[in-house]
Amino acid sequence: MDLNLTRKWRSRTFDGIVGQSLVVRMLKNSLYRDKYFPVYLFSGQRGCGKTTTARIFAAAVNCEQLPQFQKDPKAISVPCLVCQSCKALFEMNHPDFIEIDAASHTGVDNVRQIIEAASLMPVLGRKKIYLIDEAHMLSKAAFNAFLKILEEPPLSVLFILATTDPHKIIDTVRSRCFQIFFQPISVPEVAAHLQELCTKESIAYEAAALSTIAANTQGSARDAINLLERVRFAYQTVTQQAVLQVLGYIDDEHLMKLIEYIIDGNVAHVLSWFEYNKIDQHSASTVWDSFIELVRAVVWAKHGKIIERYKSYEDQLARLANRCTTAQLTRILQIFYDHELLFHKTTAQHRLLETIMISLCEKHDSSHSVLESKSTSSSKPLVQHKHISTSPVLQEVKSDDRWSMAVNSIEKLDDPLVNSLFKQGRFIRFDEQTKIVEVAFGKDFIFFQDWFATTQKLWQPLLDEHFNVAVQFTPQFIDEPSASVVSPVAAPKPVAVTPPIHVQKSNPQPQPALKKTPAAPEFKNYSYEKKQSKPVAPIKRFDVSDKDKWKKAHLVLQIFPGIISEVQQ
Repeated sequence: MDLNLTRKWRSRTFDGIVGQSLVVRMLKNSLYRDKYFPVYLFSGQRGCGKTTTARIFAAAVNCEQLPQFQKDPKAISVPCLVCQSCKALFEMNHPDFIEIDAASHTGVDNVRQIIEAASLMPVLGRKKIYLIDEAHMLSKAAFNAFLKILEEPPLSVLFILATTDPHKIIDTVRSRCFQIFFQPISVPEVAAHLQELCTKESIAYEAAALSTIAANTQGSARDAINLLERVRFAYQTVTQQAVLQVLGYIDDEHLMKLIEYIIDGNVAHVLSWFEYNKIDQHSASTVWDSFIELVRAVVWAKHGKIIERYKSYEDQLARLANRCTTAQLTRILQIFYDHELLFHKTTAQHRLLETIMISLCEKHDSSHSVLESKSTSSSKPLVQHKHISTSPVLQEVKSDDRWSMAVNSIEKLDDPLVNSLFKQGRFIRFDEQTKIVEVAFGKDFIFFQDWFATTQKLWQPLLDEHFNVAVQFTPQFIDEPSASVVSPVAAPKPVAVTPPIHVQKSNPQPQPALKKTPAAPEFKNYSYEKKQSKPVAPIKRFDVSDKDKWKKAHLVLQIFPGIISEVQQ
């Protein structure tokens, strides 16, 4: 019975291992010097050669030609594939080579059987070798039962653990292993391996098709061979078009047409392209990834570089690169990356893909894009701090700019609490008729309502100076201060501060005038005591206005508004 290509052409010598030259060098040097580690841990992604390499290494350890190889490694190769031990191992009936699937033998009892059998001497070869595939599937109890024999195994025993997830193997086991990492196989090496198989199997192929297969298997030789067989059974010749059909991809030439339509801003042609290619019958994720890769290839072509996969489209890429700018291409990529999370979460991926393509047709600046405006508006700060001009002539600026400059001036005051409060306010609007400045604060800031009134003499002149008029400051205490509070409604009545300041309170009892600036009240357990058993010691405040000197203090004040004072024990 004919085997599939993966099993039929599984490597049997070190020279046949693809893309793992460093691993092969280490193992061959170990054989040459006759130095072995009692436990090996082979780790790497699927299909990169872990199990195959383990079998070849096991065959070489028990090969009859090993002594000759150690004398003359250039003339003799191991495994020889002709001695009794090599034949028995590759026929999978060697008495001293035991391969165990840990996924189906996960318990402690299976490990105990291995421990008991490991005490026996080898029958045919020099060493008894245990290959435990998918070792990360063993239970924690099984790993703990393994610890002692892994630390001090019999001299005649070698253990090889193979896994795709080494982090699931407990640290006490990993520390006892000689770890060998298998890297993903590069695209050129996978493509060369596929060409060799096609030549041996007399399969007609196109080089570009094999490169596409290699590029879509993430460095796995096994996945590449399996995909090659799928194409082979579907078509007589392994062509680029055949590979794309099997993968469910859209032809690269059609995707280049789509990029042309987007650059031209032709929405009608984009919609016709979606209809012609029957996008609903293709995987939206596949179209998404292919489009991004092709735009990336155009960016490379614009700078004189051609990605290996698109070598056959060099002229088309150059023509596309000449029709657009780098800024246009990077804008396309940026929009795709900005919406990637939404794309993977939505159930209407094809509709979202169509919407994004239509929005890309807009030929004006990216800042006016429908999709981009949503993503940029949410991240744009409401108040932008700008440099304060020292010129005596006051230029005409927007209301939010005036507020920003006023906040910058308040920062220079010798009052950290006032600075912190105004920094955390969000400008709403300035009514030119009523001269009311509305600012939003968090609901918790209502505790500082009196503080605004107490310190008005400090900040009121600065507001009047920057708004060029005597303004009436009106704080709004809401749950979430954001841009949504801006609305063209009638000017509200002042809540807390008016010139002259009048603070409304629920308790009509008057409070004594404050001679000194009081300490900042805390958010929690905030209460006034009518009587105090002990006199309150005066608070010694620290001047932390120098941001360079008191960086940590300013960081704390941004999160927890208040003042910094000395606490006497």
